[in-house]
Amino acid sequence: EGSKLLTELLSDISTNIDVLTTSKSAHDCFFSPHHVTSSVCQDYFLFIGRLCRSSKGMRMLDKSGIFQVLLNLVVSTNHDCYVKLVVSSLDYTTDAMPRVILSKVLTASTVSSRLYATQFLLVLLRAKLPDFQKWGVELLVNQLYDQSKAVSLVAIAILEEATEEKVLCPSLTVNCHRGEGTMSVTRCH
Repeated sequence: EGSKLLTELLSDISTNIDVLTTSKSAHDCFFSPHHVTSSVCQDYFLFIGRLCRSSKGMRMLDKSGIFQVLLNLVVSTNHDCYVKLVVSSLDYTTDAMPRVILSKVLTASTVSSRLYATQFLLVLLRAKLPDFQKWGVELLVNQLYDQSKAVSLVAIAILEEATEEKVLCPSLTVNCHRGEGTMSVTRCH
């Protein structure tokens, strides 16, 4: 009975998030910018993030199609509140769809989205997320080439901080040998 109710809830959440990308105005939707910033609507995103922390939760989220709906939302929205909610709510400990969503936000068309996602990588670095050096550093190095100077400068600052973490230096060295990130690598040696 519990699984059935959860499946129905996830279906409803997915439908209401999807409406944001197809509606003429997000302000007319259940998850309107006003509702997600001033009510418990934002807790649905936290709930999705909590489900990401277990393999069973990930399977249910995959099955419900929520990840694809979230991906569509973050790449098509002009509202920062959705990008911030999605990026900061998901769990990135496993190599799964949340990392794909994060990488898409890092290359989104809106500078504010790319900047927020780049800054969020600092949160993940400081949280010492498992295997961050394998995938997070590569994302940061890619941000060095962003067309926005603000995004590039934030990436440089985060990579500088990453060099202080001895475990990240081999990752930075590998990136250096590909011709990227020389300024950050210099501090590792």
